[in-house]
Amino acid sequence: MESWTVLPTESGTGVPAQPARVARPPARRLGRGVRTDAKMAALLALPPLRGASDREVALMAHAGEQVDLAPETSIVEAGERVEWIHLPMEGSAFSVTGTWRFGPGDCIGAAEYLAGEPGLMTVMAGSDVRMLTFGANQFTALLDTAPCFRRAVVASLVRQLSQSLKHHDARHSGCDGRSVPRAS
Repeated sequence: MESWTVLPTESGTGVPAQPARVARPPARRLGRGVRTDAKMAALLALPPLRGASDREVALMAHAGEQVDLAPETSIVEAGERVEWIHLPMEGSAFSVTGTWRFGPGDCIGAAEYLAGEPGLMTVMAGSDVRMLTFGANQFTALLDTAPCFRRAVVASLVRQLSQSLKHHDARHSGCDGRSVPRAS
């Protein structure tokens, strides 16, 4: 497996003036690159995967391509088909609207892929990010064969739903934090 790096199109602005280059793994896997045991160690450090068996972690490490991204690199584009699911191991990412934050162990693109929907938001690297990127087939196979991975994905989706509900409540509450009555 080969590690690769994508650089931002423009730095210092928070949102590139030109369309960002979307992170994509290489078209084919090479025999050289990041060692599986290094990826396994990084995966085991993620809280949602600490209970994973050696077999499950090895499956995840083998299935994913390690990707290193510079800040402001686009990870998912709003409205585009989601073909890759990303699992940050280090660093952070954010939605360009500022509503969403993603950190180590959060799945990026999983909700859209599982729902068969295009990207709901543009997500960019907020810092240097090291992540594993899974193609749709590898992601689906891991959901079927690695129960700890499946639980980690579900936990990530629940955290994202909770974050969405908190954001929704904050937008629809009065200045004192109480709910604003809705028209019938």
